[in-house]
Amino acid sequence: YKLLDFSPLLNTASYVNVVAEREEEEVALSGLKVNIADQTIYPGSFKLHNDALNMLGDLWHLPKSASFDEYGCHAGACTVGS
Repeated sequence: YKLLDFSPLLNTASYVNVVAEREEEEVALSGLKVNIADQTIYPGSFKLHNDALNMLGDLWHLPKSASFDEYGCHAGACTVGS
């Protein structure tokens, strides 16, 4: 049974992708030194957040609120954790 714990290809207990291609690993490693949680230092992360909210809103055909034109995004929040 111990072999199942250490083989990423046999991990079918969840929907988490545990096998990554080389390009995926490079992208993940490039972000390790960046703390995107602080949007005052990395304002690009704020645009990324808003773009993600808009993509989800568009995917679910969310009607645009009265403040959409003012703020440029649907209402929503992201979470950042370790």
